[in-house]
Amino acid sequence: MEKQRRTKEYLRYIEALRAQMREKIKLYNIDLPPLCCCGSDFWDSHADTCANNCMFYKNHKAYSRALQSVFSSCDIADGNSITTRLAIHNIASAHAHSMKYP
Repeated sequence: MEKQRRTKEYLRYIEALRAQMREKIKLYNIDLPPLCCCGSDFWDSHADTCANNCMFYKNHKAYSRALQSVFSSCDIADGNSITTRLAIHNIASAHAHSMKYP
């Protein structure tokens, strides 16, 4: 019961971080390309919903690395860059963590 509650809280936290990063990227007019051809935009791709011939299909580690690479290459000018980098790291690693504790 406690494990389910912690997992649910963690997933809510990650979704909030993802929404926050999405807003920042939109605010700075950064156009992110799709990670693969399975989604119509960057935020649409996901390792669980990719086609079975996609390199990210059920490959959460590769998907997480790609997310981290894209986010870290974005030049997001922010007064609190440590917080931004931490948020980017958390979003990029969230997928792998959520797969360990469904």
